[in-house]
Amino acid sequence: MQVIGIDLASDLHGVGVWTDAGLFIPKKVELITEINEVVTRRESELRHTPYLKFTLGGDYNFSNGYYLNAQWMHGFYTQRGAGALNDYLVTKIEKKLRNDDLLISFTNSLEIKDWKTMGEGLLPELTYQGIDNFEAGVGAFIVTGTPGTLLQRWEELDQLYVKFRVDF
Repeated sequence: MQVIGIDLASDLHGVGVWTDAGLFIPKKVELITEINEVVTRRESELRHTPYLKFTLGGDYNFSNGYYLNAQWMHGFYTQRGAGALNDYLVTKIEKKLRNDDLLISFTNSLEIKDWKTMGEGLLPELTYQGIDNFEAGVGAFIVTGTPGTLLQRWEELDQLYVKFRVDF
C-alpha cells in the first residue's frame, strides 16, 4: 500500500494548531484462509479505491491554569478502506492544582459513524506528581456505543485503574 502524507504544525496567536493527512492508495488484496493445507475461503480484503485519513487539532493553555486540547480525526488507525472510516472528536481538559502537584484531567472521545450511530469514551483521571521523577494516579475508562461503532466493541471493557510512573 502506498501512502502520500503531509504533516503541518504552527502557533496562531498562542493557539497550537496541527494537521496531518495521508492519502492511502491500496492495491487489491486477496485474503486466503488455509486450514490443514486446504484453502477454505478467498475474498478481496480491500478495494483499489484511494482514501484519505486526516487529523485536525489544536491546543491552548489558559491564563487561569486550564489546558484544552481538541482533535478531529477522520479514520482511526485500525480502520482501512474508503467506506470504513468513521469520524472522531477527542477533547481533553486539564487543570493543575496545589502548586502543580495534582493534575485533574477529563478526556471525552466521540465516535461518529453517522449522526444515529455514535460511540463515546470518557476518561477522567487524577494524578499526583509532587515528587521529582515519580507520579501516581487513578482513573477510569468508560465506553458506550451503538452497534457498528468501534467504541461499541469496547463497551464491556470499562476499567478503573491505578498507575505509577518512576523515571530514572
